[in-house]
Amino acid sequence: MPPNEATEKNAHRLKRRYSYVTGSSIALLITAGLLLYFLTGRSASVLVVTLLGALGLAGVTAWSYVASRDALENTATGERRRLAESEERYGRLYETSMDGILHTDMEGTVLECNKAFAEMLGYLPAELKGKTYFDITPGKWRGVDWDVITNQLLVTGHSDKYFKEYVRKDGSLVPVSVRAWLDEDEAGELSGIWARAEDISEQKRYEDFIRETIIRLEQANDRLREMDMLKTEFVAVVSHELRAPLAAIESALAAMKAINAASEDPQQAQLMSVLNRGVVRLSHLVDDLLDITRIESGQLRLEQVEVDPVELATRVVEIYRPRAEEKGVNLSLAFNGGPRSSTCDPRRVEQVLVNLVDNALKFTPGGEVRVSVECAPYRAVYSVTDSGPGIPPELQDRVFEKFFSSPPVVESGTQGTGLGLAICRGIVEAHGGKMWVDSDTGRGATFHFEIPG
Repeated sequence: MPPNEATEKNAHRLKRRYSYVTGSSIALLITAGLLLYFLTGRSASVLVVTLLGALGLAGVTAWSYVASRDALENTATGERRRLAESEERYGRLYETSMDGILHTDMEGTVLECNKAFAEMLGYLPAELKGKTYFDITPGKWRGVDWDVITNQLLVTGHSDKYFKEYVRKDGSLVPVSVRAWLDEDEAGELSGIWARAEDISEQKRYEDFIRETIIRLEQANDRLREMDMLKTEFVAVVSHELRAPLAAIESALAAMKAINAASEDPQQAQLMSVLNRGVVRLSHLVDDLLDITRIESGQLRLEQVEVDPVELATRVVEIYRPRAEEKGVNLSLAFNGGPRSSTCDPRRVEQVLVNLVDNALKFTPGGEVRVSVECAPYRAVYSVTDSGPGIPPELQDRVFEKFFSSPPVVESGTQGTGLGLAICRGIVEAHGGKMWVDSDTGRGATFHFEIPG
């Protein structure tokens, strides 16, 4: 019930109450005066006083009624003013809202809508009035709306935000985000539905763009994976094909050395040395290519046995000791007193240590290279520390990447293939272990790897 109507009814009820009280009081006083008049010997003074009292009460009552009526009228006027202000504010919000606002009856007929809703669908507000829910909603969304009505609106009186589409005047679709509320009449009966709709066309375009971009990226990744597989197969084939001619060259070089063993020609000896280094380098490259191919394809086979980690590290140190002495590098071995037993593929673990010690000697023209072994139950941790130039922080995460090449090394000024550390990490991870580096620029580097078992 509107506030001004309630106020008017209250005033009317109060007016009737005051009229009843006033009439009853005056009648009672007059009756009392007449009784006193007859009982006291018909004293005129008593009758006069009684009548005057009745008139006084009537005056007071009338004044009270007038004052109360004025107060009620002032209250009603204030209520009407506040109601008018509230309706004005609502009207401004309704018309200036950026969101579309729609009001339908319970059958879905449009009762009213604001300008934003009409413009969203390409209509004038007057054109939408009288249209039905079915005129502006595509068939595919009617099941969604029905679920919202039955499971939310009729249960709680309002809905959560949900997404749907409306049909524009030109037949195109506009995606919207909607929230709805039930409307009731004065008797508390359901009379319609209010809905607030936000145009999300721009958001939908972004979502479609992102979705299409993801699809294109996935397709590009599939092509890259396919190319990578082809590259891996190609490298494997080429590496295998290179083994035969390399073996022939190595055999020929061995024969030439035997034939010319007694020769003292320095030029011939130098030529043989160059050829031998080239063959060794090419042989190592082929081995690296085959190893990285096996690692990437998951075909690296390990022959694990129980070994002594310290003995394994000692063997590598002894291999490189002559070269270290030649370079003026102090090559040492350190180990703790833990259990000297580990299960691994000794040939592959030795390959990792050889690579790390070889790199350390390349980067350390003078100074120290230390190989450490920490033995513990069910694991062995190997470390190779050098006193070389160190690795800048920005490169430490990249040194294990395939084909990453460091700056030219101190020993020869040449760069490696960039496969060594990638192969080392692959071998360690194939054992279920991990590999990492600690380094500060100018303070050397320490490469660690842990082999469980």
